[in-house]
Amino acid sequence: MDMREGIKIEKAYLNISVYDAFVMRMDFIFSEFDNIYIAFSGGKDSGIMLQMVFKYMQEHGINKKIGIFHQDFEAQYQKTTEFVGRIFARYEDISYLYWSCMPMAVRTALSSHEMYWHTWDPGKKDLWVREMPDKPYVYNIDNNDFGFYIDKMPEEKFYKQFSLYYHKKHNGVKTCCLVGICADESLHRYSSIVNKKNAYKGQRWLTRQFNNVYAAAPIYDWKVEDIWTAVGKFNFDYNKLYDLYYMAGVPLNKMRVASPFHDWAKESLQLYKIIEPVTWEHLLKRVDGVNFASIYAKTTAMAYRDIQLPDGLTWKQYALFLLSTLPGHVREQYTKNLDTAETDKSPVWKIICRRILKNDPDGTHSSCRDATKKKQRSDEIKAKYSAFIGGKP
Repeated sequence: MDMREGIKIEKAYLNISVYDAFVMRMDFIFSEFDNIYIAFSGGKDSGIMLQMVFKYMQEHGINKKIGIFHQDFEAQYQKTTEFVGRIFARYEDISYLYWSCMPMAVRTALSSHEMYWHTWDPGKKDLWVREMPDKPYVYNIDNNDFGFYIDKMPEEKFYKQFSLYYHKKHNGVKTCCLVGICADESLHRYSSIVNKKNAYKGQRWLTRQFNNVYAAAPIYDWKVEDIWTAVGKFNFDYNKLYDLYYMAGVPLNKMRVASPFHDWAKESLQLYKIIEPVTWEHLLKRVDGVNFASIYAKTTAMAYRDIQLPDGLTWKQYALFLLSTLPGHVREQYTKNLDTAETDKSPVWKIICRRILKNDPDGTHSSCRDATKKKQRSDEIKAKYSAFIGGKP
């Protein structure tokens, strides 16, 4: 069950397996869309989804080509690169391949002085974490036909514009990008499914991006156990990094393949030192704050779970102090949506402190504008259930 703006949303379970539900969704997608490509990150979810799509196509006699798109973030485990290489080689003859090594602005949560780092920055080639892959389907700053590309554009804009580019390049009537998102892995992912406003023909897992361009999450209802069951049952290939995670004692639900500098990945930065020490050495040189984050990611110094107010200060005073330590252009990112009339007791000030300590200038993980509304909602819930919380009938 989920609550959004006072509306109760309940999960409705089908009396079929998640794999059968996936097949039904593939029936729908291939009947509705003539132009299809897969967003492949190199992780377990998108990797298994990709192989299931090709399995479905083979079993249903579908011989048309579909696309595979991989955004290479430069800073990643070698095991991830090896897995991507195997997948591209395996499907090279029956797919349109796009291995993107374009310079992009990617959020970093490691330093208050550097909000973004730039993948494959041609001006920092001597500091690249690894050599750029050398394949005919690798797209880089010197080899691309991306008319939409703007120098070091944000990754989110790049993804959206690529979908429109793919649609036009392959003359699609209707284009669909398949994304390997499992909603069970986080509330954020679950919410991104149930709150869709542009659902295609009533299917919330399939939404509009542009005119005749859509994105689908056909395995959104899978659990992590379902992913690994599919690997064993169908003998699928997978990123061997997960074996190393397992041996390192990382829980199944914490095994992620993402840019190591994102907020949700920084807690596992120290694993690079253990799993790939050579890569770790390159990470230290590539982005500011790597070593600090690896040591203090799970402490209040980086607002892990909660933050502590220094003695003798209000949240407003603490926030203003933290703001004073930042460079001007960074400080502006935190204050542009701040109402200067907020009182000392406003929840906004604590959120400002948390955002600064988490290096989250865009408010990705905590929105100042919604702070008051969230506080009111929290107070209402506490009041409603106070008897139960207090142990009373």
